Amino acid sequence: MTFSEVLLYHPRMPKETFVAQLALKKAIWECGGAAELGRALGITTQAVCGWKVCPPRKALAVAAIVKEKRGTTTASDLCPDIYPAEFAA
Repeated sequence: MTFSEVLLYHPRMPKETFVAQLALKKAIWECGGAAELGRALGITTQAVCGWKVCPPRKALAVAAIVKEKRGTTTASDLCPDIYPAEFAA
């Protein structure tokens, strides 16, 4: 199963929420899993798995870890309302 198959879109879910959830799942996948991301952030795997979307205070750290692992997820993908696309450039 790929990361894009993990989430199912619900018609009542706001599109922004779905996109943010998908970006988080992609970031976790690019890091090598929730355990690896949690270890890099200094938090537990359970804490990472409990996120519905990436907390804004962790978005920059997650994006930096993903970039270090040669991933493509940015802070603007994780929290587009707080970190606009211009911020990621």
